[in-house]
Amino acid sequence: MDKNLSGENSVIESVQESAKKLLSRLIELSDTKIDKSLPKPALQASRKAQGSDGKGRETTAVEMKKGDWLCTK
Repeated sequence: MDKNLSGENSVIESVQESAKKLLSRLIELSDTKIDKSLPKPALQASRKAQGSDGKGRETTAVEMKKGDWLCTK
């Protein structure tokens, strides 16, 4: 078997195993009863996006149309 192909199979197997673990954890958590004494999480009106310069900036969900552009200022 080609070394490159073997490496790809290893990555695929690793991704599949990670997905199985994640789904198992999700099922486990979905079966867990919610503790009513815990405070509810606060809703976020907007989220901070991490820019390429490392600074956070406010973002909103806006539908972009052909010809639209964003100012980088």
